[in-house]
Amino acid sequence: MTGKSGRLKNVYLTIVNGKYALRGYALFLSIQPYLKNNIFVVYCVDEIAKSILEPFVNCQFRVIEIKSFENRDLLSLKDIRKTNEFCWTCKPFIIENAFSLDKDIDWGVYLDSDMMSFGDPDSGLPECSNTHVVLTPHRPSDRLFAEQMPVTGNFNAGYAAFRNTDHGRKALQWWRQKCTELCPSLPVNGIYADQKYLDELSQIFLGVEVDAHLGLNVAPWNVEGVELAKQGDRVLVNGLPLLIYHMQAFRYYGPHISDHYDGNKKLSRGTRSLIYKPYEVLLRRSLLELSAFNSGYVQEPDAKFLTSDLLIREFKKLVKRISNLTVFGCRF
Repeated sequence: MTGKSGRLKNVYLTIVNGKYALRGYALFLSIQPYLKNNIFVVYCVDEIAKSILEPFVNCQFRVIEIKSFENRDLLSLKDIRKTNEFCWTCKPFIIENAFSLDKDIDWGVYLDSDMMSFGDPDSGLPECSNTHVVLTPHRPSDRLFAEQMPVTGNFNAGYAAFRNTDHGRKALQWWRQKCTELCPSLPVNGIYADQKYLDELSQIFLGVEVDAHLGLNVAPWNVEGVELAKQGDRVLVNGLPLLIYHMQAFRYYGPHISDHYDGNKKLSRGTRSLIYKPYEVLLRRSLLELSAFNSGYVQEPDAKFLTSDLLIREFKKLVKRISNLTVFGCRF
């Protein structure tokens, strides 16, 4: 399992089902220019996702069904956990699986499928040998989100990097055990999803980087607290390259209608122009490519939410001037 040439260095991973195959493929297209000797692996939780993505497998893009390595723990949880809870539970399992495929892997990096790469994500990984885990702090600029952090945790689990070292694998094994025990979508006794565990992980294991590169995992909860700028083909965050942006609460209703942020705040015009407009273009390209190999493919994952209730809610947000809707390229 190698990249374009030479020794495999890092593996970037995501998890999708059939509904989010489009997002996973879009993430791959955005990160592909930076892969070099790295590869990108999509782990599929169902046959639909696998069938959609398999035609695109190449030396840099792999598709693996989670059921191909399900152990007793995963099998026992698959039918009793919600889809999102099961996918969260699988994160440490798929990183461990990637390490088992090639002993020369240095870093296994999990990314949520609703992300886009704007720069080389390798530049966010420390080269020093005493760093074994990289976590991205929330760094909230949103007051309401900051108030939720005692519940949601200090770190966002949409990005989690583990090094293929003894310390890295021990931390990963601990996270796997915790997620297997409980991975609730609603807080239970101080536990939230796979994410709140990362607070404890950062304290009990050696070599955990808790102040990652500022350009990793920029998101709606912190983007308004940084200065965005364009320099040539690059987007800068406080003067540093933007590497990975997390499109949390982005709703894709189809090629010509989307909601850049389905929350109760207005994103700045600059943020939407520099970050969200390129993502819309990327999704349209991804949809065209997937459709070319999958006759009649229509997988706008949020289309089912385009109801009269949603239109009423969007109208109210327009009145309050907090809508992030875009229709045929027109931003509201």
